[in-house]
Amino acid sequence: MNNLNRNQIKMIASILVILLIFIAKIYIDNEKSKSENIDSSENLNEVLTLSQDIKTQDENTTIYVHVCGRVKNPGLINLPANSRVIDAVNAAGGMYDDADIDNINLAKKLNDEDKIYIPVFGENTDSEYISENKKININTADMQMLTSLPGVGEKTAKKIIDYRTKNQFKNIEDIKSVSGFGEKKFNAIKELITVN
Repeated sequence: MNNLNRNQIKMIASILVILLIFIAKIYIDNEKSKSENIDSSENLNEVLTLSQDIKTQDENTTIYVHVCGRVKNPGLINLPANSRVIDAVNAAGGMYDDADIDNINLAKKLNDEDKIYIPVFGENTDSEYISENKKININTADMQMLTSLPGVGEKTAKKIIDYRTKNQFKNIEDIKSVSGFGEKKFNAIKELITVN
């Protein structure tokens, strides 16, 4: 009976050891899994934070574009990054009814320093008053093109046309000889005009 009890004790002890090993393994695996989840969660939080920072930075970035042609308020426009041509046109007061929207891509994404020119119906954008870089030739531009320049209304455009009928513009600085053209107005348009 003592032998039997001893065998039973050995068997119970063996079962207990196996059971303890099994419980320890479950505990270790559980702790390891928790640690991996924490690491994954921290990595995920870092990625989400970085993504949010980039998105916020993109949203806070602004670009400047020049809008001219057949828009109601031509000039320099400040827009959020990732804006499109239509956003710039709307910010410039929208287009006149005679604007030729078939010759522009309203969905095009904009970059800082872009120039958007909205042509009139039937206008040949390769005509003599627009050079390859789309500058307005002050020697040949009509009233409509001249008024697309920032700060140039119909009266000033008429003065330019009257002046050039007597004196051709030899360089862009000559426009300062037109009545009402000071240094400030010249500086606002000097990058947009040409005499060739």
